[in-house]
Parts: sequence; structure tokens; C-alpha cells
Amino acid sequence: MLHEQASAPAETQPTSDETPLRIRVRDAAEAYADAVDAVMETNLPPQRFQYVRDLARDSDQRAEAVALLKKEYPALAQKIDAALAAYDRWRGKAVYLEGPADLRRLLRGAGVLEFRILAEADPQNAARYARYREQLQTRGTLPEPGATMAWFKIDNPMNFFNLRSVSELQSLTPEMIERTRGMIADQRDGEWYILAKTRPEDGLLHDRTGQGPQWKLKSARIDRDDQGRRCVSFLLDPVGGRLFRDLTSKNINKQLCIFIDDVAYSSANILTAIGAAGQITGDFSAEKLNYLVQTMQAGVLPARLKDTPLSERTIGSSLGEQNLRSALYAGIAGIIAVAAGMIIYYGVSGAIADVALLMNVLLVLAAMAMLDARMTLAGIAGVILTIGMTVDANVLIFERMREEKERGASLRMIIKNGYDKAFSTIIDANITTLLICVIIYKIGSEEIKGFGLTLGWGIVTSLFTALFVTRTIFLLLAKYKLIKSIGMLKLIGVPKVDWYGKRKFFIPLSALLMIIGLGLLIDRGRDTLDVEFLGGINAEVELVKNPGREYTDPVIRDRLSEVGQRIAEDGRKLAEATVEPLPDRERAFRIRVGDLPATRIEALLAEALRDQEMIVRDGLSIAPDGQGVIAIVEEGVDRERLTQAVHALGSDDGIPKVGREITHANVSVIIESDDPADRNRFWSITTTATNKQLVQYALVQAFGGDLVIQPRVAYVFRGGPDGRPFPITARRLDRSVIPVLPEQFSVEATDFVGGAAMVFDDLDPPQTTAALQQRLEAMRLQPDFQDLVPYRRVQVFGVRPTGQSRDGEPLYSSVLVAVVDDQLRYEDSEETWRAEVADKELLLASAALDQEQALRSVTQFKPQIAAQAQTRAIIALVLSWAMIIAYLWIRFGRPMYGVAGVAALVHDVLIALAFVGISGWIGGIEHPIGNALLIHDFKIDMTIVAAFLTIIGYSINDTIVVFDRIRETRGRLGRVTPEIINTSINQTLARTLLTSATTLLVLLTMYIFGGESIRGFNYCMIIGVLTGTYSSIAVASPLLMIRATEGKPAARSRLATAS
Repeated sequence: MLHEQASAPAETQPTSDETPLRIRVRDAAEAYADAVDAVMETNLPPQRFQYVRDLARDSDQRAEAVALLKKEYPALAQKIDAALAAYDRWRGKAVYLEGPADLRRLLRGAGVLEFRILAEADPQNAARYARYREQLQTRGTLPEPGATMAWFKIDNPMNFFNLRSVSELQSLTPEMIERTRGMIADQRDGEWYILAKTRPEDGLLHDRTGQGPQWKLKSARIDRDDQGRRCVSFLLDPVGGRLFRDLTSKNINKQLCIFIDDVAYSSANILTAIGAAGQITGDFSAEKLNYLVQTMQAGVLPARLKDTPLSERTIGSSLGEQNLRSALYAGIAGIIAVAAGMIIYYGVSGAIADVALLMNVLLVLAAMAMLDARMTLAGIAGVILTIGMTVDANVLIFERMREEKERGASLRMIIKNGYDKAFSTIIDANITTLLICVIIYKIGSEEIKGFGLTLGWGIVTSLFTALFVTRTIFLLLAKYKLIKSIGMLKLIGVPKVDWYGKRKFFIPLSALLMIIGLGLLIDRGRDTLDVEFLGGINAEVELVKNPGREYTDPVIRDRLSEVGQRIAEDGRKLAEATVEPLPDRERAFRIRVGDLPATRIEALLAEALRDQEMIVRDGLSIAPDGQGVIAIVEEGVDRERLTQAVHALGSDDGIPKVGREITHANVSVIIESDDPADRNRFWSITTTATNKQLVQYALVQAFGGDLVIQPRVAYVFRGGPDGRPFPITARRLDRSVIPVLPEQFSVEATDFVGGAAMVFDDLDPPQTTAALQQRLEAMRLQPDFQDLVPYRRVQVFGVRPTGQSRDGEPLYSSVLVAVVDDQLRYEDSEETWRAEVADKELLLASAALDQEQALRSVTQFKPQIAAQAQTRAIIALVLSWAMIIAYLWIRFGRPMYGVAGVAALVHDVLIALAFVGISGWIGGIEHPIGNALLIHDFKIDMTIVAAFLTIIGYSINDTIVVFDRIRETRGRLGRVTPEIINTSINQTLARTLLTSATTLLVLLTMYIFGGESIRGFNYCMIIGVLTGTYSSIAVASPLLMIRATEGKPAARSRLATAS
């Protein structure tokens, strides 16, 4: 009998990276699984036990249900108590997401909220719904073609039917429900189902076509109903509210049911029209309420996700610990370096700033905890960068204090004027950066949203600590005479440099840097962009255990580089290929390429020719004599056209380009272990190449014997009289349905009625059902089947056991594979079903057993998704520039300030972009400069775009400080003069250099110690801070002279007193 168990490992030993909490959780889960096994060895229906188990722990319902269960099964009383106690101990210790299985469970619930009108009882026609009841028992919940109603599972029958006790539920019958409640409900396999209408006009549903009105859920939260019970309150958007009102106004006195992910939760009689707000009521447990709210809050999808993800990546605890350790080292080193520098340069004032700095970090972490936000590596980078940027406000204040002190002001006036004069500059600078953080959070990829969130909170809290906390500390120290003066170092003072006069040198220098860098960038072309912007392929490989050989990034990259170069060289030879027609076959040609072996020719040409619709599917094979390959072409393709296509693949933009893209593939370890034989065995390879078959060939060539390869499984297929899979026409599969099954074999297969059944005998070597299930899923993700066979539900049942595996799992020499397509069942169209379901699934299953599988998965990133990422990046940059122009225009009163500021920002982004291009030429271990400076071949992805946005936010800080001083120095003069520009830059130079130095200190710390995953971000930021400091002096300020006359010209040019 099948039953549900806790998602916990069985018979596992603690590893060195398990925490004590994890060990306790695992032990509790294993104890619960053992207790459940003891109960389920009897004839107690698993649905009954699971229902009782899921009730709230201390509720009256659970107590009554347990008492009733033990009364019906008195011999199991102790085992039931033990199983429930073990479950409660495990649930009390378990974390929300313990592993991939829990995450898949949450993702399967997309939180899709919908409303449907229920089927109404018809006393005058008792047989009206007989056909639907029969359909539920025979083929499950799948509606028949053209049906206007369908069955839906009820989440909690006691809540749904408003029953007071479990005994009432036990005595409830479908006839009683129809007679007393006016609903059509029925049972199947211990579960209750409700019949609801499915026509669009009979519900508030999500339009899957995108043609109709699009509505969504605005919010969902835990609330109280009118009886004081905890419930879920929800709010629809205006469109949803209007549609909901229309639906309810047309169905007064009818039953309306609330569905989440096609599961019925509650129903009510419509007494009047309802607007945008509503409640889901019931005696829910705290866990069920949290699940409902979390899935509904995430329910932005118009449909549920596939049960099996395209790619599943688990980061081992040691890898997470390594990333955490690197980030913490970077953070601690950054804080110490900045704090020490502030104390050395500003003395007591620096110590006060350090207090604010520490408080700022604590406030950011507190805000993240309050929002229940998880700290990602990018989020940690945001916190660390906040450290450097927080110093900026304090430096502005201290430099203003220095000016007041040099004028001879008293201590109280030094403090007051220092804060007052720096206030507007600090506000302006931080608001612009905050706007950038909003853009990053709204438009950035999921990986970089944490950066925008933490940096944004850091900016908000830094305003509080810099303008309030430090001022309060200064005033208290002054009040109690703990400080009598404010001392600080003075390294450069106020120089007298003619910055405006040097524009004749600065402008050509900037232009030269941009031209050279962008020239290198353009020369690299699309190679500069990452998979996120181009599309490409991600493959996962597992390498054999070999304690004597260490797999590292350089080793993997070297192997891929060697194979990629070989593919590029072989690809060029295609330009000299010969194409000859076969005299004895129509539309068949032999292709030879010099001295290349036939296997290599097949790998180079197969997918490329198929994508160009030159050959039929599987139309390229090795010639029987080994001399080249045989191509079976599509109709209308002749020798000349095929030859042109093959020769074109030999050009620089053909197969050689694929080789270059493989050469520059990104590699990263995805699972680590402290076991030396298990370390660095699982690798993710990402390349911008889109030729799946050639990438697969390249990986097999690169790793050869080091790949873990699933061996071929010999088998005998047992099919029907026509040699094809059997249709599943009954809820239970045995010899009466599938004659080739053993006499004693029988298995429940209700969920697969209308699907196909395949029996594979004489498996050699014998297999576990889990291993075969994994083979089938992996084969469905292989290049040859991703587009041929859609996702379908599959389950492997063991037929003939033959011993156990090393892990204690049963091995089978015979298995039954059941598969069903919910959109195409056997009874819908037998002919179409055989061609589209039965034959294709047999092809896939046979290939899964026949082929040696070398790659764990091969996933393609579609170009359409890449195009969307490019659009988002461009929108983010343009939007940030537009927002800054508008803000500076408003704050400084003239559009030229906004134009000059953005011109400097464009300059900074282009320089950073140029250096990304340069990294492709000097990056990597093979280049001495790149190796020494830790520079890799950085590619432009959303993380790099986030760096560009952060550069914009940081650089505008410097520019605003200079602009603000220009405005102050100008006073009431009617125009900006070169003298005003020079004076303003010289007066703010100390602040500019000191702030840049502290930020660079933090960035360098992150660059060196923060790990490779954020090194590209830090690389761009270092370049951006340097160019941002330079551009505020050499680019933005001189541009203000383009329209220097603002208002009426003054009688004479003189400097206003900056008092």
C-alpha cells in the first residue's frame, strides 16, 4: 500500500557540515517515518491517518478524530499515538524549506486564486449528475471533452461542509449533501470532491490566452472572521473587483466556491454583489494559514508550474559556508579598514562616525529581518558597499566643520553650521542613489534584487545615523564639556588648481579611453554578453570519484578551451566539404570533410543542418563504410543548396564561432563535500553557444573517462499485439488489463487512466524504480527530446523484485512504466493518442535504457528570454538617466545641471563598459596581468548592469556635491564662471578624494576576499568609482559653461562669499 512519508533521509550518517539543529530535525524525521511505517504495515487507510495528522495539534477536531480512529482500530492505538507524537516532534523542529523537495512542493502551488459557481442540486432530475459521478470513479477529475463542469478536490471537508465533529463527516453521504446543502459532492479513495462549473462566464478565472481582461490578487494576509476565527483576507485589483462584482450580481442565491491551485477551500451562498475584498474562512491550522498566504502572495502566475523543474541546483552546505565566510571576511575587513581610517584622519569625530557606521549596519540587518528577507551573496555585497557609502555623509559634515573651525567659530556653531550646510547636499546625493536602488530592485534579476534592497535600506538608515545620531552625540559631548574642540588631519587643504583650464587635456583623454575601450568591446562583439543576454546552454556534469585528481576551475576551463579550439579548427574545414548524391536513394547525400572522422562530422553538422531545415529529423547518420555521413534532406533541397549550407557553416560565424563560445564557457562548482573523493565532482558549464548537440559532444570530449556515465540497460519490451504500449483503461493494472503482467501483480493507477503502460522485462543490470524514474526525466531534458516530447506525468512501478541495491533499495528485473498526457487521453482520440503519446513515450523510454547518459542535464536558454533581459537592462539605464535629469533640473532650477550630470554618468558607464571589454583580452589564468589582478573574462549580465546602475548612483553623489558648492559659491551672481567652477572643485576636493578612498577600500576588500560570484560586480565598481571621481571634476562641471548665463548677467564677475 502506498503511503506518504516525511521528507527525510533514511539511514543517513551525520556529516561534518551538519549543524546540531539539522541533526535533530533529521533524527525526528526518521523517527516519524519509522512510526508511520509501523502503522501502515496494517490495513489502516493512509488517507485517514494523513487527515488526522494534518489537523491542528491541540484542536478539539484532532482529539475527536484520534479517538474515533483508535476506536475503529483498537489494536493500533499505541502505534497511532507514537506516530502522531513523532510527527509533532518533527514538525516542531523542522525548518520551512528543508531541501529541494520542499521547494518543489511550494512551487507546485502557484497560489492561483479563482472563483467558480458550484453545480446546483436538481430535485426534479435525480439522475442529472449520474454521468459526472461515474466519470469521477472511472477516470478521475479530468473532464470529458465539451463538458461544462468538472470535479475539484476539497482541501478540508469538515471546514468546507461546516461540520462540528469527525463523526458527522464519517456519516456524511453524497446524497445528504445534495439534499441538505444543494451541492454536488462525492468521494473517491477517501477524498471528497466538489462539482463546479467551468465555463468562463460561471467564474472569475484567469484568461490563459491573454485576450481577455487580466486581473490579479493585490494582497493576502492572515485576519479574523466575524466569529473571531483566524482566516485569510484577500484583496483584488480594480479589474478583478469589477469582474467579481459582475459575477456575484448575476448569481444571487447560488453557491460560490473559492479555489487555490484548483483545490476547493470554502464556499458561501451569494446574498448580494461582492466587490474586491473577501475572506477564506475555516478552522485552519497555523501551518495551513501560512501556506495559503505564502502561496497566494506568490501567485502572480496565470497557471501552475510543471511538477518537474527543468533544472534543479542544490548548493551544498560547505559551498554556502565558503561563500558566507568569504563575504564575512570581506565585511569585517572593510569595516575595520574604514573605521581605522576615519579615526586616524578625523580623531574623535571619526570615532563618532564609526558608532554611526556600526549602528547603520545593525539597522540594515534589522530591516531585513523585519521584512523576513533572506540574505543572498549580492545582499551581503550591498551591506558591505553601504559601509563605504555611509562614510560619505559624515565626511561632508566633517569637512564643513573644518571650514567653520578655520573661520574661528565656537564649538556649538561649528557643530550647528557643519550639519546645516551639509544637509541639502546629503539629501540630494542620497535621494538620487535611492532612486537607482528602486530601479535595481524593480527591473534587476532575482540574483541582484538583494543588492538593491540592502543598499536602499542602507541609504535610508545612513541618513538617520549621519544627520541625527552623530549630531546628538556631538551635542551631548559638547554639553557636558567632554570635547572642547574638534581636531582632524589636513592632508591637502584647499589647492588652487585651474581645473577648468585643463579641460583641453581631460576631454581628449576621456575620448581616447572610450574609443580604445569601446573599440576592443566592439571587436569582441557578442562574446562580451553573457547567456542572460544572448541565450545559450547550461549543462551539468558529474565527474568520477578520484582522490588523486583535483578538479578546479582552471583545469575545467583548460579542457573546454582545448576542445573548443579543436571544434573551431574542424569547423573551418567544412568550407572544403564535398557533397555527393547517393545513386540508390532519393534525397540522400554523402558528406565528406577532408580527413575528419565521420563521428566528428556528424557532431558538427547534425543540429546546424536541422535548424536550417536542410535535413529531416534524425536525417544525419554515419555512413555504413565509415566514409563521411549520410544526409537525408527535406523536399526541395538539392545538392547545390546543401553544399552551400555546409560551406557556410565553415565560415567564421558558423561552427568556428560555436567553438570560440565553448572556449569561453563559464564554469562553477554546484555541489561540494568535505569528503576528498567527493569534492568538486559536480560542475555547471554555461556557454553562449546554442548548438545543444555540439555542446554535448564537446563536454564528452573534454572530460572523457572522468564523466560518470549511466550504463546502458539491456531489456525486452513487452507490448500489445501491435508491439505498442498498452492503453490504461482501468483504475487498477493487473493481468486482466495488461496480459503480459505476472499473475499476482496488481497496482493502483487511477491517476493514469487514459495513459499508456509499457512493460520492460529482463533488465540487465536490474534497476531501482527511483533510478529508472531519474533516467526518464533526464532523457526528457536531453536535446533530442526536449522539443519532441512534452512534459507528461510518469511513474515507474516495480514488477519482479530481485534483491537490493547498496543503499537498501529494492532492485527489479521487470518494471511497468505508466505515463499520461492530461491534454490527450486514449478515449479522446485513439489514433492521435497512439501517434503522439504511446509511440513517442516508447521511443523516449527505449532511448533512456539504450543510451549511455553522460550529462546530468542540458538546458537551453531561449533567445526570447535573452531579448527580454536586454530590454530590461536598457530600460533600467535610460530610466535612471531620465530620473536624474529631472531631479537635478528641479533641485538646481536649470535643465543644464541635469544634462551635465547625466553626460558625466554616460561617460562613467561607457568607461566601465570599455573595461569589461578589456577584461576579455587580459582576463584569465593564462594572461599574467589578468592572473595577477584576479581579472577574469567578465561578461555583461544583469549583475554587471546592476554595477552600472550603482556607478550612476555613486558618481552622481560626487557631481551633486560639486554642483551644490558651485550654487553656493555663485551666490546671487547671474552666471557660472570658470573661477567659480575652480573654487568649488578645490573646496570639495578633500571630501571627494577621502570618500572615494574609503569606498575603494571597501570595494578592493570585496574584490579580493568576496569570492568569484561578485568579482565582476566589484571590478566594474572599482572602475566606476575612479571614473566617477574624475568625471565630476573633468566632465560635469566644465559642461555648465555651455549655457553659463542664467538670468540677468551681473555687472561684474566676482565671487560670492561662501559663508
